[in-house]
Amino acid sequence: LFFTRNIEVGKKGKKISGPDNNLGIFYATRSGDKWGSINSFPYNNPDYNVAHPSICRDRLFFASDKPGEFGNSDLYISTYQNGNWSDPVNLGPEVNTAGSELYPFYHSGGRLYFSSDNHNSSGGLDIFFTTEVGGKWIKPIRLADPFNSGSDDFGFIADDLLENGFFTSNRRRNDDIYRFFTLFPTITGCDTQQENSYCYQFYELGSVNLDTVPFIFEWDLGDGNKIRGDTIVHCFESAGMYMVKLNVIDPLTGGIQYNQASNLIEA
Repeated sequence: LFFTRNIEVGKKGKKISGPDNNLGIFYATRSGDKWGSINSFPYNNPDYNVAHPSICRDRLFFASDKPGEFGNSDLYISTYQNGNWSDPVNLGPEVNTAGSELYPFYHSGGRLYFSSDNHNSSGGLDIFFTTEVGGKWIKPIRLADPFNSGSDDFGFIADDLLENGFFTSNRRRNDDIYRFFTLFPTITGCDTQQENSYCYQFYELGSVNLDTVPFIFEWDLGDGNKIRGDTIVHCFESAGMYMVKLNVIDPLTGGIQYNQASNLIEA
């Protein structure tokens, strides 16, 4: 169990929180019905905060306001190797900004979710995700509403299938926890694929009636092609990672009204 707490606890004369008692990451192992001793992450530092751990196998993601980096708070990764945690590595300027990046959550599907008050957020902290492609983190994608609002939205977590999860928001003035469910279509009776095919059908389950609502769906397929329609078929030329975006177009201006969905496709 990895968790965040104040570095100094139980000492007289120390405030429970504040600039003289920063946050650190700690971990403990449960044996039977008892927890073992609490261990300190070796890169905790009393001069700045190290917090919000998210662990996936041998990799630990966390946030820190360590001085001299990109912004107010950056995201880092440390790897467990030969019984020790490696020196933390900053995720770099594609992810970290001059603002604050906080609350990382590494999903088993390969996405790193986090919150930022930059990256063109709609107000306060918004929830974004990025993916590591070829050893580099790609430009973060903002989650669509209602995950994000004009207030602070953070602490996103989800199960392995992204079928349900939780996040926190103060959109009703207080920090409240929200639960979400997703409904993915189930396709059965498919034949076994005999050879590589990079053709996909994309469709929007919540499509609007274009006869009454003056908006048009446009799929930006991440390979230079854009196709309009609520259901399309597209073949990529080769295997690769493609960021597919579904945008809603205003026909009066020809501009993007809003982004309906964004998904990274591995062809």
